[in-house]
Amino acid sequence: MAILSLNQNKKGAFYMKTFCAIFILLLAIPLTIFSQSLSIENTKVKCTILTDTNYIVSDRLETQPKWSVQFGSNKISAIETDADFAIDVMYTDWQAPGKINNADNPVTLTKKDFYLINRTKKDGEKNSQELIFDFKAKETSIELRITYQLFPEAFYVKRNIAVMDTAFGHHFLRWFWTRSGSIEGITSVVKNGGFGQPIAILTKNGGAFFGVEYPAAENQITSAEKKYNIRCGQEIGEVISNNWIKSDWVVEGITPNPYIKY
Repeated sequence: MAILSLNQNKKGAFYMKTFCAIFILLLAIPLTIFSQSLSIENTKVKCTILTDTNYIVSDRLETQPKWSVQFGSNKISAIETDADFAIDVMYTDWQAPGKINNADNPVTLTKKDFYLINRTKKDGEKNSQELIFDFKAKETSIELRITYQLFPEAFYVKRNIAVMDTAFGHHFLRWFWTRSGSIEGITSVVKNGGFGQPIAILTKNGGAFFGVEYPAAENQITSAEKKYNIRCGQEIGEVISNNWIKSDWVVEGITPNPYIKY
């Protein structure tokens, strides 16, 4: 019996050490191993969107090496954002997400308030390529869709967002900020944007711009401690029903040299 007990103790210690080793190994695995990237590209640019299991993480637009060479550069020009947005909603149910008081109705929903349920790559109009990401809200019945679109030979990518609500159908959409978040890769700002005006910036090896395809839109870039944030959006003023409400396209362009026209 003593020998049997000793063997059992040795086995127990072995299993415990094995479990601990596996647990430590799992902790050491970077989160990016669960990430997935989807991209659309043509002969001039490539757009890559990074997602993890439940969220959209970032998007990156870069020039193709062969296109850059045509402008005398052997380096790519690139810009990357956190792919965030902001949806300004007048919430008409009892308690708005993140709010304590029932009458505190204005709420801004961002990517942290939604979880990813589907990714789709498909052919769009006029031989374009599209990436579509569908989301469900964590605390509301609002559904969200983000679409990226790239045309052949275009040096820019388009993005829009859309919302609908098939369950409640009474929340009021005030503003779409189709882009609202941090941006990396900027060396200097050429134009800050404004009402109906695009944002123009310089990157390490070229230039870039952002703007909504709508004359009464707002485009803004701000900085603090060398960190930049952009906002591109428009006022909507519609009830979120069971039909998609779409924003106008936000255009993001990239150039292989610093000569930007706006």
